[in-house]
Amino acid sequence: MKIKGATLLSIEEYNELKDNIPTVGFWWLRSPGGSYNRVARVCKDDVDEFGGDAGAFFGVRPALKISGIKSSEFKIGDKFMFGRHVYTIISESYALCDTIIGDYQFRKAWNAKDANVYEKSNVKVLVDRLYTAYKDADSEIEPVYMLHITDIGLATVKDVEECHEFIPRAMSSWWICNENRSAMAANWDVGGYKTDIKTPSDITFGLENKFIGIRPKLTLLKEDGENFEIGEEVDFLGKRWTFIRKNEIICNEIIARGPWDNPNPYCLIEEDRSEVDSAYDTSTLKTFLEEWLKNR
Repeated sequence: MKIKGATLLSIEEYNELKDNIPTVGFWWLRSPGGSYNRVARVCKDDVDEFGGDAGAFFGVRPALKISGIKSSEFKIGDKFMFGRHVYTIISESYALCDTIIGDYQFRKAWNAKDANVYEKSNVKVLVDRLYTAYKDADSEIEPVYMLHITDIGLATVKDVEECHEFIPRAMSSWWICNENRSAMAANWDVGGYKTDIKTPSDITFGLENKFIGIRPKLTLLKEDGENFEIGEEVDFLGKRWTFIRKNEIICNEIIARGPWDNPNPYCLIEEDRSEVDSAYDTSTLKTFLEEWLKNR
């Protein structure tokens, strides 16, 4: 498969291919709208043919021009990485970015007589630069495999004991659960990186209202791991993750720092734990991780 260039979809192309296109917000098409300074756009699942003002800020969703998928390992519906973004093949001619790369004015000179002409637009300059920056990568294009999350949580003591050789180093302590799903901490910053974490004595209890690193672990469908080896890294949800089991990945970094459970967010008296809940399932940390995932 070859990538020959980049553009935006037209009204006709979107309508023809919309069944293959995931829904994301509001984004420009390249077709002129109902007047000289109006440009067609997609509003979630619908086309606004009269269009938005060319000087307004709407999403840009590049479409790569492709060829040769019949003689390649790819097919319609497959995903691949180009530059920093994932694209889905929606036809034999186009692969569409899965996300909006940013909100931009279609034309800064929004009141020009040709403000709705794609060839004269600032968006075209942006899309062309994106293609030029990464065009030499098309010889290394590889499929992106979909991952399906069944649960988000924390690593356990057992995970650290059994899989420590595959868990990338963190820069400071991070929350884990014991067998009762209560608060503990993997303290990997004491004396440097500990590669010998094999017993619970290498892990400490964490005071639930202390601010310690939060490092999510995702549980996936079993079949998701068929294309990966344990220890292999993958880009997902804007982060880098490592497979510690065939259906489990841990974030390579600490995404935030916070307390395990803290009904009083200011918690000035650390020793006062009368209202602190040590169970993960009812902790504020569990709520944080679920909200974090929801917003990816």
